[in-house]
Amino acid sequence: MLWLALQIFLAGVALAQENDEKKLEALKKEISTLQSSLRRAGDKRDRLAKNLRETELKAAKLREAAARLEADIAVLDRELTQLDQRQAALDALKNRQMAQVSRELAAAYRFGRQEPLKLLFNLDRAADMGRAMAYYRYIVNARSEIVRGFRLTLEELEALAVEKRAQQARLAGVREEQRGVLEALANELSERQVLLSKADDKFRDDKHRLAKVKLEAQQLEEIIAKLAVRARELASPNDKPFAERKGKLTWPVKGSLRHGYGTARKADLKWSGWLLLAEEASAVKSVYHGRVVFADYLRGHGLVLIIDHGGGYLSLYAHLQLLLKEVGDWVSESELIARVGNTGGLARSALYFELRRNGRPVDPKPWLRAKA
Repeated sequence: MLWLALQIFLAGVALAQENDEKKLEALKKEISTLQSSLRRAGDKRDRLAKNLRETELKAAKLREAAARLEADIAVLDRELTQLDQRQAALDALKNRQMAQVSRELAAAYRFGRQEPLKLLFNLDRAADMGRAMAYYRYIVNARSEIVRGFRLTLEELEALAVEKRAQQARLAGVREEQRGVLEALANELSERQVLLSKADDKFRDDKHRLAKVKLEAQQLEEIIAKLAVRARELASPNDKPFAERKGKLTWPVKGSLRHGYGTARKADLKWSGWLLLAEEASAVKSVYHGRVVFADYLRGHGLVLIIDHGGGYLSLYAHLQLLLKEVGDWVSESELIARVGNTGGLARSALYFELRRNGRPVDPKPWLRAKA
């Protein structure tokens, strides 16, 4: 009986072990499948991120081109306005000269062709005759000058009309070029929306999103750490140390605070700076003078600009639409350095702003002056 019970027990143990092994094999297979799926998803994310980066960089270049063309249009418009003003002045002069020529023609008609002979017959002395003939020549010369001035005005008006037509043609050409650039920009932005939609589909899983944010934060930390080392090697022309500007720094953008320093971001992650909602293409200004040490695209942050202010202090501006400064440029306090955008995958336009001391983030609030 005992032997039978032992046999039943051992059979049960063997069956349990067999079931556990099957479960383990199934689990291993599931893990392997999941890892393969994650690798494929990672590859897709990488491709999407690369495409998004290329699209946003193209859009940034198109915005630069559109801005240059807008400046060209403004110059051409000003020149065309000056031509219009010159034409109006010449038209007024032409009208005055035409009236004067008409009066002179009427006067000449009244006197008739024989006026010199009449003057000679009506004068007795030779001296009087000489003065009369000199006066007559003066009148004739004066009338000739009036007619000549009128002719020159007409010629200048004709030349001005030619120049104006050429200017209008140039302006039309630039406007057409700008339309093409804006059309291309619209296409790139449309493509961006498609990519963002695809990217959103791939990042619905919170764990994947968290891993992505952590990776991007780590990459940013590594870049800032390297920049902090490089920044200490750069000479700074600042008259006052950055630390003495605490509570007096200008705001980087006109906007509203969406996420503050130290607030929860995702799971155990917290915001290392401020996310300020602002209108697209709003001016982004340097909080203090310093030197640009980074101006490029960063995955998850879009177009980023970092300024070294000396003393181990850095300011960071991210999700920009347009970079207006390059690495090595010196900037002044409140100088325009970029435009607000939504690069890096933001759903709407905003500026992400950080302050760093020796590579570590600090709360911007005590450093910025109170809003008016």
